[in-house]
Amino acid sequence: MYMQTEWSECKETRREMKQRKPRVLLSGDGALTLNTRAFELLGSPEAVRLLFDVQRSTIGVRAEDREIEYALPFRAEKKSSRV
Repeated sequence: MYMQTEWSECKETRREMKQRKPRVLLSGDGALTLNTRAFELLGSPEAVRLLFDVQRSTIGVRAEDREIEYALPFRAEKKSSRV
């Protein structure tokens, strides 16, 4: 059985596709790196607070005022923000 399809070409590079999705990376030295999309979804904050769900062994981040105790300020980089 033949199905007619109407293909569309992808007009994005792999890098562009990656940048659309929010990403948070934890490096070996313990630094968190957020891509631009993740940073924007948090509201482009000056700092974040680290959260941890013990039962699920999951790390979370929440936008925070940089004056709050335990807030971690961002260090802006080219295409990402680093804590």
